[in-house]
Amino acid sequence: MARLMVKFPRSILFLLFVSLLGSDASAAWRPGQQNALTRYLKKEDNSFRWTAGKENGREQLIELTSQTWRDIAWKHQLLLVQPKEIKNPDIVLLLISGSSGPGRYTQILQRIADQAGAVAAVINNVPNQPLFDRKEDALIAYTFSQHIKTGDEDWPALFPMVKSVVKAMDAISQHSKRGGRSVKRFVLTGASKRGWTTWLTGATDRRVAAIAPMVFDILNSKVQTDWARTVWGKQSEQIHDYTDLGLIKEEEDEAMTRIREWVDPYEYRRRFTMPKLILLGLNDPYWVVDSAQHYWNDLSEPKLMYQIPNAGHKLNESEAVRTLAAFYENIVSGAEHPTVRWRVRERDSATREIVVNFDRKPNLIRVWSASSGKRDFRKTKWTPKPLRKPADPKNISIIRKVPQNGYEAVVVEAAFKTASGKTYRVSTKPFVLPLLRGQKVDISNARKPTTEAEKKYWLQNLVGDHGFGPSDVQRATGLNDRQQVAALTKFGITRPKENMSSERPDKLKIRPFPGGWHPRIGFLDGAVYPQRETKISVFTPWDPQSFVVVDAPEAVWSNLGLTYLAHTHVPTIWTEKGIEMKRMEWERHEGGWYEIERELPNGILIGACVKPMKQDVMMELWLKNGTSETLTGMRAQNCVMLKGAPEFSRQSNDNKVIEKPFIACRNDAGNRWVITAWTPNHRPWGNVLCPCMHSDPIFPKAAPGETSRVKGWLTFYEGTDIQGELKRLRKRWEIE
Repeated sequence: MARLMVKFPRSILFLLFVSLLGSDASAAWRPGQQNALTRYLKKEDNSFRWTAGKENGREQLIELTSQTWRDIAWKHQLLLVQPKEIKNPDIVLLLISGSSGPGRYTQILQRIADQAGAVAAVINNVPNQPLFDRKEDALIAYTFSQHIKTGDEDWPALFPMVKSVVKAMDAISQHSKRGGRSVKRFVLTGASKRGWTTWLTGATDRRVAAIAPMVFDILNSKVQTDWARTVWGKQSEQIHDYTDLGLIKEEEDEAMTRIREWVDPYEYRRRFTMPKLILLGLNDPYWVVDSAQHYWNDLSEPKLMYQIPNAGHKLNESEAVRTLAAFYENIVSGAEHPTVRWRVRERDSATREIVVNFDRKPNLIRVWSASSGKRDFRKTKWTPKPLRKPADPKNISIIRKVPQNGYEAVVVEAAFKTASGKTYRVSTKPFVLPLLRGQKVDISNARKPTTEAEKKYWLQNLVGDHGFGPSDVQRATGLNDRQQVAALTKFGITRPKENMSSERPDKLKIRPFPGGWHPRIGFLDGAVYPQRETKISVFTPWDPQSFVVVDAPEAVWSNLGLTYLAHTHVPTIWTEKGIEMKRMEWERHEGGWYEIERELPNGILIGACVKPMKQDVMMELWLKNGTSETLTGMRAQNCVMLKGAPEFSRQSNDNKVIEKPFIACRNDAGNRWVITAWTPNHRPWGNVLCPCMHSDPIFPKAAPGETSRVKGWLTFYEGTDIQGELKRLRKRWEIE
């Protein structure tokens, strides 16, 4: 099947190659790169000024002129509220508000400041309005249309909205310095358009230590509006200011594409490395209920979400403030935020298992649900049900039957306590069952078995070994539900049972990963049409359903350029010539080890071997030079993807130890590790979004006819002495 390839100019190929190595080049905007927003923020503006009034007890009011935009001076009021006791003077929470006077927020700010022991502040009039006889979305949409008409890149109103916040931070820092304090960090929060501003300011100002955007759920906006059209048949009436001007209809237009690159927070997603708390209201009429699925996995840890039931776009202020105050307290005190991870397992065509993992024991877990006949949850009522005495409160499983008619949405909510004893809540994203009626499974990358023996092998692999459900089986094999049931019954294949045995196997279990999709959580746009013949699943010795996936080689470079890539992303030397790699399969050997050799069109032979042992998986790659010239600069990118082993799947590098050539990833408890190494070694590193870890080897140069080899290992370790284990592995694997 022909694959769609994008032709990139050679002038930017280097940046794209860097993106394969896990840099910020994979996002449209990169740190240090200028765009219209950053250019506007850097423009000198002599109208910036502020004046502080008299202190009123714990309160300080500041009159601020942030800038002059389109000959209009933007004026604001800043209200700073001191805590009863300042525990950390270098940080301020800044609430971004609209046209209300700042006094409306005094009690909220006092509560937040006192709990955290740090200053809380609010800026109003973001944006200044009305302007051009318009307010809120009508104003923003109008300024987008003016940019399209004129080409003037300063038109989008979000630019001065962001600059308002930047200048507010400047004013707070300058005022605090006069009082003998040095404010260096800010936690930003705001709702709706101010939530949008929170994201964009966090992406462009390094003083932002954390963000808590509220009721803004449209990151990855082009995908989101397409999803709304698919689910509802049209866009929400709440965004009519944009649809009335044709801005959604013209999303593919060059000017609208340019605006999205400037103002869609998703374009800056790799900048959001700071802690993030996303506060949303279920029943929000602006967004499809499960909009977060289109961006959540592309945000790195730390990240938290709280979907507040029956709160709509206005939120439940008390619940939102409770969690926001706890978030700020944790930032100020340096306490670790809870980690919440989730996934949905398809047990069969009618049953789903929602699995939620916490890094600590929640004080309370509730399951909220709502029903809808047409997948429109904007006016539905959510009802709670406590989860009673789970066997392991840190790892819960919720079984739901897919409704025969209509839809059910489910959110899991958990309560925790801060160090000061304050209770707050976080949640999962909403899960909608079924995802969408009538939606077909994508089988464009499926490999349908051609014999009964192959059908049995791959069904055993998919269902019996990996425990995958019907949709994944169809994605990998092309077999529909009826064909699967008949074949599974015929061959007597069942899903693996949890905790089948407490005894370790004689050797580690490995299987070819069955393909059809890429075993990543995020950064999926960088891995299209993955080839399964480079990927091996290695199962953990303590859980028969938990596995990591080795991709070796994921990519190979040489002095010729990108010589091989195991999925579609950036061009290789072959895709530039319109040559596609034929599909292959691992050669299966007695004893459970696998081997493969691929000859490239220029005669280069790439080979791989993966062998399971009792403690380790031994791996080898080789390149045989079938060309007439010496090959130099040869290196491979070998990936270990962690999605299939949830305890290692935190989207962060904080859980990794790197000591060349080793890279090790720990679980949340810190008592289990997965470790890999390759030699000779180019570099070990981790990609937080996949998440994955690499120990990438470098090959010795190879003259014509010569073969160059590298060796690799993977193992699991239970214990806490990781440095001692690496020393033992260095000796066992004979690594100098």
